[in-house]
Amino acid sequence: GLRHGAITNFSGEEGATGIIPPDRAQRSGLDYLALGDWHGQLQVSSSTWYSGTPEPDAFKHEAPGAALLVTLDGPSPKVEPVGVASFRWLRPQINVLPGDDASTRVAAALPKAGARDHLVRLTLTGRLPLAERAALEADLAHRAPDFGWFSADLTGLGVEALPEDLDQIDRAGALRQAAEMLLAEAGDPGLSQLERDTATSALARLYALSQEVRA
Repeated sequence: GLRHGAITNFSGEEGATGIIPPDRAQRSGLDYLALGDWHGQLQVSSSTWYSGTPEPDAFKHEAPGAALLVTLDGPSPKVEPVGVASFRWLRPQINVLPGDDASTRVAAALPKAGARDHLVRLTLTGRLPLAERAALEADLAHRAPDFGWFSADLTGLGVEALPEDLDQIDRAGALRQAAEMLLAEAGDPGLSQLERDTATSALARLYALSQEVRA
């Protein structure tokens, strides 16, 4: 059997039509029911599968695209995924804390070969000292061009800044005042999360730029 449609009403609307019963193959006496619509590969039962698309088209489908080789020579179908995709979509999520080697953690979560064939959306959370945060951003910028597509979300990565860290930006003057203001905003519970995240990113960027100038 062949059918295009959903086995679950994702809209939440009552009385939705066109929903395919998950046991349709059994009800209809089918050896195998091949479903389309869902772009990810999904086994509904031993005799019902969504094959997915040959090439994934979003980060929600991390499994590589495949065709399904179905053999009907027994009481139950034998289903074997056969990889056909050129690209992998990856969403690694890493939580780091002071003392962690963030760059090593990132390297371990990324593919060791074929970077050009991977699309990566990296999310980092936790907190790092200001200098380590700046070093991590530089490391990510260095890695990014190797991939087919690469983005890193650091909005959930806080910073710990000591007075000596701010000294690395400037000991006085406008830059020091800006750094102190950003640090205060980053930890101000009266501000929205977006405003705190923006201040954190700006402080890390200011630190990185100050180190580039010193170099």
